Amino acid sequence: VNNHKDRGIFEQVAFNKCKMCMNPGTICGLCIDNNRYEAKDSTGKITATVEEDSPCICRCCCPAAARTSKTKITLMGDQQATFFAEKDCKCGYFCPIACCHYPELRVTDAAGTTVGIVALNCYDTMCCKYSMDVYAGDKKTDTQKRFALRKCACNCGTLCWTWGVCCKTCGEIPFEVTDTTGSHAADFTKVWAGCWEECCQSKDKYQFQYPSESKEDKALWLATMWFVDQLFFESNGA
Repeated sequence: VNNHKDRGIFEQVAFNKCKMCMNPGTICGLCIDNNRYEAKDSTGKITATVEEDSPCICRCCCPAAARTSKTKITLMGDQQATFFAEKDCKCGYFCPIACCHYPELRVTDAAGTTVGIVALNCYDTMCCKYSMDVYAGDKKTDTQKRFALRKCACNCGTLCWTWGVCCKTCGEIPFEVTDTTGSHAADFTKVWAGCWEECCQSKDKYQFQYPSESKEDKALWLATMWFVDQLFFESNGA
């Protein structure tokens, strides 16, 4: 586990303008591009990019949490590498009784080998928590679990963010990230990106640490942050 103190920023970058109405891609969903995110270190240098690749019809007609996508993750610098996070359409997030059909990400390297899985937990989510487990390898077993992400939803700030009401400025939303021993592994916090970005463009911003320095763990963690944003903070057509 890393536990180094450098905190970076993971944020949704500016949308390309709509080619028909010349406004940012929140007004006319038919011609908006896929979402794109950048991870930056404490000096502002881009360390990774995350580029969503979802079908246009799915992007326009389905809520963000239900989209199918194959998201490209590119690590920059000395450890430059490309990974892909594949997500299929599952209804469990919208129908809590469908525990066996909860969404998850399968992260693969450029050769197609599975390096990990990011899974939303049914049992914790039904108890008003944001809960995900990150697994290394191609199976969701306790021996392959790498990290866990948790956040209780029973507080003002989280509820405000979730339902998109005007009091989004209630404060930051810190998530708990632990390793297999239950110890603190990294910081991950939803922060305020600005009124125009949050309310009009649904552009989100996070402060984070990589839990580990390995490129596979970095790819898994970038996929996890993207997954959190898609499930909990994105809106339809954004």
